[in-house]
Amino acid sequence: MTYNVVGCSTCHGFWLVEDVREQQTAQCRLCGHQHDAKTLRIRFSHDEREVAAQVRARILAEKAGERERFENVENYAALETRIQQDIETQAEFLEQEAKEAFSEYYSAFGEEYEQYHDRMNAVFSDEAKEAFSEYYSAFEAEAAEVGQWWMGAFREELEEYLERSDDLDVDVPDLGIAGEMTFTQQPPINSVATIALNKPLSSISKAVLETDHVREMLADVLREIAEERDSLTIAAILDDAGIELEDSNLPGLVTQIAKGSSDAVETFIDRLRLTGHGRSSLEDTFVVGRLLALSDEEPTIDVRLSESFWNLDRSQREMVCEYLAELAAGCSVRLVGSGLRHQRLFADHRDKLPVSYDSNTQHPESVGKRVERAREELGQNSTQVRILRALRAESGQTLSYSALDSAASLSPSRRSQCLHGTSSEAGIIELGLAADFGTDQNKHVELLRAGEQYLDWLDDEIAQQRRLDDAFSEVCNPSDDSRVNTRTHEAPSPEDDTDRTRLPHHHSIGWLARWNAIGAVASAPENGVGIVDYPLQEKDDRGEPGWYYDADRDHLVVSAEYDGPMQFWVCIARALASTRTFNRVLPPERLDEDGQFAEFVENHRDFLWSSRCLGYLPNRVEDGADYIAELRDAENHLCDMTKRLNRGDFECSEAEFRGVITREALGLAGTMVHLLDLNDVGLTREVRLPKFAQNFDADCTHLHKTFAIGAV
Repeated sequence: MTYNVVGCSTCHGFWLVEDVREQQTAQCRLCGHQHDAKTLRIRFSHDEREVAAQVRARILAEKAGERERFENVENYAALETRIQQDIETQAEFLEQEAKEAFSEYYSAFGEEYEQYHDRMNAVFSDEAKEAFSEYYSAFEAEAAEVGQWWMGAFREELEEYLERSDDLDVDVPDLGIAGEMTFTQQPPINSVATIALNKPLSSISKAVLETDHVREMLADVLREIAEERDSLTIAAILDDAGIELEDSNLPGLVTQIAKGSSDAVETFIDRLRLTGHGRSSLEDTFVVGRLLALSDEEPTIDVRLSESFWNLDRSQREMVCEYLAELAAGCSVRLVGSGLRHQRLFADHRDKLPVSYDSNTQHPESVGKRVERAREELGQNSTQVRILRALRAESGQTLSYSALDSAASLSPSRRSQCLHGTSSEAGIIELGLAADFGTDQNKHVELLRAGEQYLDWLDDEIAQQRRLDDAFSEVCNPSDDSRVNTRTHEAPSPEDDTDRTRLPHHHSIGWLARWNAIGAVASAPENGVGIVDYPLQEKDDRGEPGWYYDADRDHLVVSAEYDGPMQFWVCIARALASTRTFNRVLPPERLDEDGQFAEFVENHRDFLWSSRCLGYLPNRVEDGADYIAELRDAENHLCDMTKRLNRGDFECSEAEFRGVITREALGLAGTMVHLLDLNDVGLTREVRLPKFAQNFDADCTHLHKTFAIGAV
């Protein structure tokens, strides 16, 4: 829920409105004037009511010329807390006073009260017994006659009902066939209904019921349930399937439908249309799916997964997913969308959907078959193999189109041929060895598991051929001067191994693999910390952070290997404040959208300092571009400090200077976290601990402390 500070053009006052853009009109709390919600100017928006109320109070104080007095008063949240504490204190005081008063009263009059109560009970008990005795004597004969008449009139029905009710396990017939839910990128050609997931559950359930075929199926199912069955069996079938509508006699409607009543069918459909609205329960919306599950026909439902689905609240999305799961009990539900949206849906709502991501039809062949095809189609020294090796060389196994062109020396046309294939050669995406993702302006390619396995097979083949070449050379060419050895593919010797205790002088910001980023987001609880036990390899450069941005979800993931507090927070701060972030996630135009950031900088700079904890905001900053320049300077200054540490260029002790760098990195990282939150950008920070099990005691001593400080 979002709280908006809006102004009235009639009385020039300001008030708070919840989710104003979702309403048609809004009434001024001061003058009562009714406004069109679309024309209201939003001065400020925030998810927390206390923050929005604080800003409204500040605006009113400035308008009244009382800003100085306002600054001397506690903020809204503090005042509200203090008032609530006063109320609770007063309530506790009055409660204690009341207890003491009643205790004194009971001590003084308890004995008299008990004597009076016993006396009244004795008097009125006898009178009540006499009254009921007279009433029973007067109507005893009439009651006996009514009972005898009722037993005579309905004896046969009652005896039949009691005989049938003695056995509670009514024989419920096995009806219907099982449905399924699958991911697909191709719309089905034989669907009976097409649903776009861009609205709440009430609209989606209504769209399903507006389909003629679905309504006909529901009527047929109800007729089949009631065919040659008594009311007790009908009720048992509905109860066994969990089919029940509040405020409706469903078994009675089913019986009328079986008798051919068209009015009963319309009554039932009209009642279903009300599900998902008002006070209707979520269970009511499940009736359609549970009824279709009793049919011998398996209809196909085409569900179009669009980006608008994630504009709904999470609770609304979960209700939609539960509704689709009930439909899948008796229908073939096809979730049509891109592979990236399938991954996002699976990561966000896997617990609500009866579907495995293995059902994604993006690559119908297994990994083994894809590797086998690649062995037949690709040459060892082909351009496609060079692209695969370039992808594997990256820590994130992902490259943008432009970076791939540079790494593999490709032209855009040649790159397209190698990725997607032509009539004369296969492409690595076509073979299922790699996949591309992203917008048309920001396409990336990532290496898939099949691509990794193909390269492993290829390396084994090359190594085996090299051993054969060496053996042949030793037999035929005993002189070392004439030996021809293929290029070595063995790992470097231990004495040539890189010393990880000393970092290289230059650290780039690497791309985090998409599967890695999606896994990190899925495993981290909302506003919490998730721990995943997964084997990790040490990075060649532990000073290289990882970076990934999902534009569809507007979610940023940064990652760093933890070797110590200073090294980790420097990596995280650099990734968050990198040029990549300000080019793709927070460009100047996003900060200056609707002029909100510029207005805060001009009129409420102290709010950004205090409530939002935004640092690096001097008075010379006027807009988003200026602020980005300040943050980039802060990142460059942080890098300069690490260079000075490496050169020994500092006056204090090394421990003190490392503390200064760590505090600077924490400050920059915290500012970026708050700036991303202010612009509604999701963020996940991944901590990689490849040797956590070996260094558990040593790592835990400072891990808890540094994460508690940096977990803003």
